[in-house]
Amino acid sequence: MNSFRIIIRLNKLYGNKNVKVTKELEGYIQDLIDCSALSSIKMDSKRGNEYILDFIINEATKSLFSKKFDSSPQNLFEALNKLNLLNTLCIQKTYRNILRKKRAKGQLLKFPQIASLDKIFSIEQIELVLTEPKVRTEYEKISDGEHQFMHILGGIMLFDEKEPMRDLIYLLDEPDTHFNPFWRSTFFYQLQSILENRDIEFILTTHSPFILSDCHGYNVFKFAKKDSHVTFERVKKETYGTTFKNILDDIFQADNKDNDHFKSQIAKMSFLDIEAVYNDIESVNSLKDWLSLSEDFQKRIKMLGDSTDKTYLIKIYTDKEQKLRLQNV
Repeated sequence: MNSFRIIIRLNKLYGNKNVKVTKELEGYIQDLIDCSALSSIKMDSKRGNEYILDFIINEATKSLFSKKFDSSPQNLFEALNKLNLLNTLCIQKTYRNILRKKRAKGQLLKFPQIASLDKIFSIEQIELVLTEPKVRTEYEKISDGEHQFMHILGGIMLFDEKEPMRDLIYLLDEPDTHFNPFWRSTFFYQLQSILENRDIEFILTTHSPFILSDCHGYNVFKFAKKDSHVTFERVKKETYGTTFKNILDDIFQADNKDNDHFKSQIAKMSFLDIEAVYNDIESVNSLKDWLSLSEDFQKRIKMLGDSTDKTYLIKIYTDKEQKLRLQNV
């Protein structure tokens, strides 16, 4: 993220009334003003104040946010979330009460969408800097998959802390719906590369063979519904590194044996792990090093389910061992 703008309009309450904020919210607003690079404030005691705050993301800004919110991303998130709740005041009180009563009866109804210009609190003009290619772009212009990817990883990282170490469980309902195949297949790999707290668990639902091929079978449970009865069981076959076709046949029971498209599918998952094993095998240049590493290579290859990639790695492993032994004769 390169920059963004926060607008707080305390003059946007319906009926031309101004918004009365608590001391806590006043403190949050002042903290945001102190962290902003540029601020424009229109004071109006009758209609309510309007704040336009521009932020540029650099080390100085990060230091200010850290100071104002006690070095806790969660405190900053809580402040922004409470300010965002002011937008519910844009909806007439009678309608809010109707929604609350229906929710109390178990009906999951969302509040109606509010136009950006009518909101009391809004975050706008978010500018991102992409690394490949290196360009600036607006947050609104990135794809749905990129939005979803940042929301999910950002939400997880929000609670990812080394100290204090906490036991956490994340519940994710089909988090990969807008991901491209590569992102789906490397979802857990990405999490492992960024998370600091390892004492966490994930429970997620998915219909994606790409996700399953990045999970070991003992962690995969299949749910089925017949009439009004729901049953589940742990899958019996290894899914990690297994081909797209095998997962469809074995887990989803899809009959694609006569479909050339599915016959031609290769194991797309755990791609980075497969590539890493290949590179590690190729990097060994002496029989002494090979003998110390070969057992580890075998274990890593065995972890993969049946796939063309696994067969290929076995061949690479065998050829490498023969080559090094011949060189040592």
